Amino acid sequence: MGIFDLESMKDVVKRSPATTLFVVLLIVSFLASYIWGNGPTDFQTARLFGSIIPSDAITDGLIRTITYTFHQIGGPIHLLMNLGAILVTGPFLERVYGPIKYTAFFLVTGMFGGLFVLMFTDVNTIVGGASGSGYGLMGLYVGLILKKDPWIDQTTRNWVWNMLWVNMVWTFFIPGISIAGHMGGLISGIIIAAIFKTHQEVDERWITSFIKSVITFIGIVIMTYIPKILYPNTALPFVQDIRYKTGNEIMYLSSNYYSDKLIYNLDRLLAGQSQKQFLGFVNGSIIEIIISILLIWIICWIIKTFLTSWKLRGLIKNGYYYKQAKKTKYNQTIIQLGQDVVREYKQKKIK
Repeated sequence: MGIFDLESMKDVVKRSPATTLFVVLLIVSFLASYIWGNGPTDFQTARLFGSIIPSDAITDGLIRTITYTFHQIGGPIHLLMNLGAILVTGPFLERVYGPIKYTAFFLVTGMFGGLFVLMFTDVNTIVGGASGSGYGLMGLYVGLILKKDPWIDQTTRNWVWNMLWVNMVWTFFIPGISIAGHMGGLISGIIIAAIFKTHQEVDERWITSFIKSVITFIGIVIMTYIPKILYPNTALPFVQDIRYKTGNEIMYLSSNYYSDKLIYNLDRLLAGQSQKQFLGFVNGSIIEIIISILLIWIICWIIKTFLTSWKLRGLIKNGYYYKQAKKTKYNQTIIQLGQDVVREYKQKKIK
């Protein structure tokens, strides 16, 4: 069993109630931001719907380490990217951890992403989006790979490492992305995977799993209110200590230092610098140039993989192997099914 199990959206909803819950909440929050606000990209609307800023590092603002996950401040593209990440990575983890643990892990990794934002982000930054939890799910995969969990097959292992590199390049070299939020989610996901064990998949009613997820969700939200009740309007000591010790030395975690430098150097080049300045640009930006080439290669790889996967889906969907896989306890992966189709075709050709 692996991440590439052949599932339709109907199968995802049927087998993954917790993932369905998060997807619905993200979509509802996005639509609500237009009904009761000026859209997700508006500052006041973002604050109304739970986005986080560094001044929230007090007990009264702790709830925002959860709420910021459900407001996609980047607009429709931001929403679609995060929905895609959750739908791809979430169902498998929900089955191997169960609805309670999965719901808790999704929220807790998002909270760690929010805490990293509070600790390592410049005061003029506002952050919102499910990327922290998305990277938390990726961190869970990395942790399972490192501990050689039997649930992880070779196909999943290869995919995770490839996507990890893609996302690291994306995080550090694309403007407007919270590096602190992403890294907080990723690191916490790896730690959680190292601590908690997976279990055998258990068949239970959809509504039972859904109720478990909702209760877990509400329980964690209530826990974020406890510090506010006991110590109202009090600074979070560990957050303040880290901000005081680090100062501005690592504030680039929120400003995307690398992408800003690359854009600055490209602007210099396009403005027509002298030969001496151009050589200085090349010497000073060799890392950025290599990363840019790598990013282009990665994008091409993603497109090729995506098209190949959907081509195989088209070949397999109504075929014998798809129906056979649907009858088994665990669906075969796209690659395995594709190999079966090719093998059958070659055998018929020989005959």
